[in-house]
Amino acid sequence: MRRTAALAGLTWLAPSGSARAAEGEAPLRLLVYFVPNGFHMPAFKPTAGGTSWTLPPLLDALQPLKAKTSVLTNLRNEAALPTGHALSTGSILTGVTPQGGDAVRSGISIDQLISEHINDGSRVPSLHLATEGGEIIGSCEPDYSCAYYQHVSWLSETVPMPNLHTPERALQHLFGVQDPLENPSTRSDRRARVADFIAEEARALQLNLSSEDSHRIDEFLTATAALEERIERDRRTIQCEIPAFEDPLQHGITAINEQLADVVELAFRCDATRVVTFMDGHAGSSRIFNFLGVSDPFHNVSHHGGDPSSIDAYNRIVAWECRQFAALCQRLDATPDVDGRSVLDNTVALFISGMGDGDQHDVDDMGAVICGATGRIRNDAHIALPVGTPVADLHITLASLFGLSLERFGNDGSDLLRDLLP
Repeated sequence: MRRTAALAGLTWLAPSGSARAAEGEAPLRLLVYFVPNGFHMPAFKPTAGGTSWTLPPLLDALQPLKAKTSVLTNLRNEAALPTGHALSTGSILTGVTPQGGDAVRSGISIDQLISEHINDGSRVPSLHLATEGGEIIGSCEPDYSCAYYQHVSWLSETVPMPNLHTPERALQHLFGVQDPLENPSTRSDRRARVADFIAEEARALQLNLSSEDSHRIDEFLTATAALEERIERDRRTIQCEIPAFEDPLQHGITAINEQLADVVELAFRCDATRVVTFMDGHAGSSRIFNFLGVSDPFHNVSHHGGDPSSIDAYNRIVAWECRQFAALCQRLDATPDVDGRSVLDNTVALFISGMGDGDQHDVDDMGAVICGATGRIRNDAHIALPVGTPVADLHITLASLFGLSLERFGNDGSDLLRDLLP
């Protein structure tokens, strides 16, 4: 059912001038792809280190991108102690232990620090997508707010970045598209009628104005004409086709995921934003994956207790999550960038969960995958870090790729992961 979204031919103009990278120079982008309930680490870890590694079956979907993929193991998220879904998710990008009780307080997340630092003039500084909704007030876990369950990105210590759950909402946020199904010629005619109406109203208004005010109207009309001319010039050179989407709720979990992935590719290709977080489920997701042959809720099978059948179900779901991430990365790799490389080559695509093995909410033995960032990090490698390496050090390292130098981050981040750098 891949590609349920058919191109509608709608066109949006990518930004020009300061909002785009210099001619021939591609921007670096960040994609954080969060998945809930962790990974069964024996199935996640490659058996060999360095460049003589092979992808484990759990991550086999990344095989076509192996040359642009790195797997990191032995990470630790101290900020999530004493562990739990709220603590692990609320801290995974902040490195700060979420506050319990009635308060909602974490820390500024790394994606927001990077977004603020690059300050690139994109239409949207950062985009936040999620495939699963839920309560954002009240407690979703004893003594911890639902805000930690539903968000990985935090604008400030007390303000999480709201997620968008449908492609329509995301397109409206990115491009101001009110109706993705509107015919392009109809839209152009409507815009032309609005422009003509404004011009006629302005000229009529001039009849009753002083010469000074009339001159200001002339300046307004001149500026408007210049803007229209620039827009038309950009229209001829930079065009982005905006897809129309069928209702994903009619087609299930995979359709929702794929359509939001379409939005990510579109946003990066059109340079509408350079920072995206994608939550493929909230912290303790209990979605049921019948189409994978798993009839028990995801959260339940993650608490496998060592039972082989539960571990098998757990791994099936995680392998599916990896397939979705890999499919998005392959799309980015097939999309040419302004420097002649692919969009993936110029994207740091991080695949991560808030914990390692979900059975005991283990945050002392975690893993992550990075695709892309070609030439900026060590690709095609299993990087077995020293046991207990802070996840916050990974974030310090990612920030450095964007020119942001952090001496410390979160509770325990204090150094670069030099093994990740080329």
